[in-house]
Parts: sequence; C-alpha cells; structure tokens
Amino acid sequence: MYVTWKIERYPFTNNTWSTTPEVLTDYYDVQTSSKIGDTVDTFSFKINNFNNEFDNYFNVSDKLLISRVVNSSTIAGSDLLVTGIVKAVPNQETGSQDFIRVEGVNFSESLARALVFVDGNSLTIPYFIKQALDHVASYNDNFKVEWHPDNKYVKTDGTAFPVVTEKWYNKSLLKLLEKYSSKLITEDVNYYWYVDKDNKLVWIARQTIVKNSFDVSTDTYKSIKTKKDTNDVYNFIIMKGGSTPAGIAISTRVVNNISMAKHGFKPKIIVSTAGYAKTNISKDLGVDSSDTYPSSYPFTTKWVSSITSADAPVATKDSAITVTTPAQYNEAIKREVKFLLEDEAKRFLDIRGKGKLMCEIGFEVGKNWAVGDVISVTIPSIGKSNNPMRVSEAQYHTDSDTYTLIEDEGTI
Repeated sequence: MYVTWKIERYPFTNNTWSTTPEVLTDYYDVQTSSKIGDTVDTFSFKINNFNNEFDNYFNVSDKLLISRVVNSSTIAGSDLLVTGIVKAVPNQETGSQDFIRVEGVNFSESLARALVFVDGNSLTIPYFIKQALDHVASYNDNFKVEWHPDNKYVKTDGTAFPVVTEKWYNKSLLKLLEKYSSKLITEDVNYYWYVDKDNKLVWIARQTIVKNSFDVSTDTYKSIKTKKDTNDVYNFIIMKGGSTPAGIAISTRVVNNISMAKHGFKPKIIVSTAGYAKTNISKDLGVDSSDTYPSSYPFTTKWVSSITSADAPVATKDSAITVTTPAQYNEAIKREVKFLLEDEAKRFLDIRGKGKLMCEIGFEVGKNWAVGDVISVTIPSIGKSNNPMRVSEAQYHTDSDTYTLIEDEGTI
C-alpha cells in the first residue's frame, strides 16, 4: 500500500492569487485535519531547504491545494483533501537538517474570526444562516465561505423551520451557528456544520444513518484511545429573559443534581431571546401600545397560563387569568415567564447535562471514512455494542489515517 500526494501553490500577491499553480516537490510529513463544529481545519508539511531555495518563497495567504490518493500515482479532482491558505512559514534547523515547515488552515478560519450584523427579518433558520454568511463574504471576498447548495431549507420531516425574530448585531458567526443548530431552536434534530474542500459551509441534520462499522475484536487497526468529553457539560443554569410590567428583570435558575454529582459544578448564564414577557403584554395591550398595564380591572389575559396555581392571581393550566389589580397583573406575567424560562433551561440541561464518550482510532491509510459519517461501533470496554458514533475529526497522513468518533447525545 502506498500514498501519492500532490500540493499545488497559488501565490498570493497584490491581494489576489495567481491563476497558474506551481506544483511543489521535495515535501514530506504531510498532515491534514478536518473537523465538524467550531474548530478550524488545518494542514502542515515540511519541505527541504538545504540551499535556502525556499527562503522567502512562501507568502502568508498563499493558496494551497492538497490532494492524496492511495495505491495509485494518478491524482484526480475527487482526491482533493484541502483548499487552504498558508498561515505560518518559519525556518527550522535541527542538526544537519534544514527545512521549512509550512502550516495553514482552510477557509473555516474566516468563520472563526467573523462578526456578523444581520437582522432575522422573519427569515427561517437556514435562510438566516445563509444571510449571515453573505454578510461575512461582503467584506472578506478573497476568503469567503459560501452556503452549500445541498443544504436543506426544511426540517427532516419536510416542514418549515421556525422563523427567526432576533437581530444578530456585531456578534460571533460561530455563536450564531451553535445556537441555531440546536434542536431546542430548530424544533427538529441537532444540526452540525463544517467547511468542505470547496470552501462551502455544509449544514446538516445529525441523523443516525450508519455509513460504516467498527468492531474492536474483529477489525484491524493500529491504535485506539478512549476518553470522556465533558467540556460542553452544564448542570447549573441561571436563566434570564425580559422584564415584568414594573420593569424588573426576570430570572430563575435550574439545577441538574445528577449531572452535578457526576461532573461537578458546571454553571452557565443564558439570556433567552424568546421574548415571553413582551409577547404576552403585547397580546393583552396591543403590539403598538406603550403601556405595560391594563387600563382597567378586572382584566382577563388574552394568553393562557402554562401552570395551575392557587396563589393570587389564581391560575388554571391552559386557561386565561383574571387579575383585579396592577400587582396581580405584574405577578401573572412574572410567574408565567419564570415557568417558560425554567422549561427552556430544563430542555437545555436535558441535552447538555451529560458527557460524551469519544474514541480515537488509527488505521492504515485508505479507510475512507469522512467527517460527519456515522459509524456503528462495538467497543465493549466503553459499553458500545453496534451503537452509532459520529466522525468528528479526520486526520490524514502518509502512513496512517486517524479518526475521532463521538456520541451525538451524551450518555455519561
């Protein structure tokens, strides 16, 4: 088994790339890594520089196309692994060795650094994300990431995504992607994303359609490591959102005691964008009203209660509430909003209260798993028996391929 690499360089000068590639030779130790989510894809290689012929040869932002094929010397367009740009070109000397190590990233870096200024403007989620990408491209034309044409504009059941109502002004594009890929917001499944070799953003549902399988007792592999990922675990939520008619900020807290016992204190403050208080007050008084209280009493709300309460004002689940004073109206709004905030926090904790099992498996080259693929995994030592895990990272080398698999939903 052997590997053939091809690296093409498009020099970056005068704020543009050459249209004629230079095919590099004498390089070695090529490594590429692609990932899903908010981590930048990377590549690196070494190139001999015994006679200083590569001093000042590479420019930061040179475009490199890196391709690889197994058991063939012919490179096709489909063998492209990375379209990236050079980020660092240090000289390195070790004893008698003299070489340059070239390091770079793909265009996902433009997402990592991007702030966006977009208005949801009643767009559904995928159109909102696309609009954010278009905004970034408008001031970063050379390194723009485009919306993949195969991305879906409807949920997995064919119905429309929820409509976005918030403005995302001077905030992180990655935070936008994180928020609007959660099933709490999509009202579907969780979604994941990555930037492909053509610099297009793939945004896709986390469905468990198995592509391949791995059994530690029967499959050949070079190395395997397992670990627990608790970086994204939260179990103590302070939830904030909106104000009472009296102008007092509404907040509450929700705790997942089981998760806290397993993973320790993992707090997070969340500011809800749902606008529960504003929405209910607008239903009662009118969208254009500047008032925060009804003009007369008794008053019956035009929204129905989510809870039953014997405390004044008395409430029955799924029924409107009659209030007799401004203080009762204030209490009715606060009580309803706190319940909705707590419900939102509980749904968040259901997803993020557990850690995820991970495994890193090294193979001989040619395994051909891809980022995002679902693998049916059997590793008894971590309790996996034909259970789905997703490829979150793929690293390609000359003598091995290494894949990191992780659970979509935490189990620990």
